[in-house]
Amino acid sequence: VWKATRVGECNPVAIKVLSKKSAPAPIEKEILLHKSLVHPNIVRLLEVLEDEERVYICLLYTSDAACLAGIGRTGLL
Repeated sequence: VWKATRVGECNPVAIKVLSKKSAPAPIEKEILLHKSLVHPNIVRLLEVLEDEERVYICLLYTSDAACLAGIGRTGLL
């Protein structure tokens, strides 16, 4: 997973890069599942891009500190 900035925006995003050949599970299944999830505790999928070899899943970026703060408030992982 890579931290990046979308063109024309200043907010950071997370880019998950998956190889089409060596992905452990069907990539389409992961994308469909993530698109269907809408919840304040789940990182939002922004867009999906691909080339011949890879799929790039663009997600809302959440820092480690924000994740840990949420876990601290709820006590849940």
